[in-house]
Amino acid sequence: MTHGGTEGDVAYFDSLQLIENLVANPGFETDSNSDGLADDWSLIEERSITPSLAPESHSGSYGQKLVWDSHDTSYHYYGIFRQSGITFAAGTWVEVSFWIKAHRIGELWVFHRKSNGTNANLNARLDTSDVTSSAYVRKSVIFRVQYPASNCFDIYIRCYTSLDGSDDGWAIIDDVTVRPIYDVPLQIKAEPLDFTVSGSLYAAGGQIGRGTSDKDIVFISLKDSSGNTWYVYPDGSGSLVVTTTKP
Repeated sequence: MTHGGTEGDVAYFDSLQLIENLVANPGFETDSNSDGLADDWSLIEERSITPSLAPESHSGSYGQKLVWDSHDTSYHYYGIFRQSGITFAAGTWVEVSFWIKAHRIGELWVFHRKSNGTNANLNARLDTSDVTSSAYVRKSVIFRVQYPASNCFDIYIRCYTSLDGSDDGWAIIDDVTVRPIYDVPLQIKAEPLDFTVSGSLYAAGGQIGRGTSDKDIVFISLKDSSGNTWYVYPDGSGSLVVTTTKP
């Protein structure tokens, strides 16, 4: 096979992996009933939130936008994008990723669970310190399936508004991927770590995540008793890096 080259030229591929995305309409490109919400997605807990397909997409023509247009301090509003029917066999490793930009964002979570909120395979709060209104950032998390009957994938977003109505919070999501992965996401040798942190450490969200840098390094996020976040990841030579700087 040749394409744009000389016959007889050879191309070599190594570690090629096809991505099996189980999300329908992952780029929010179609909205057949023009209600502002992309086909195949539902929006729950949407009080005082206006959905629309935004032309400022990460790729393609549109991204899914939510605008928080309530200015009542009596309530704390949030929106949940949901797609149902995504199931996996027990023990499957799964990666969830999406691109987001937002204004006045407060919280960002991802879930894989039953429609009533029980049997959660994934229940992770994601870092929003790098989420801005000027550029998209990729968010990613890996989890292992425990409950094969759970079938709802949810992205939970909370943004804030100003009381005078002059500065509404908003978020745009695009290019969502939910895929099984067939390689081991992370292996760490059982060896002591050369660092000291006062107080106890615990897993932040109990999840293994992927970095958003060009290297896309797999890391574990931990917090100490003072609320500081620590990142642990392999440096490529068999040693572990422990730092408060996100890779």
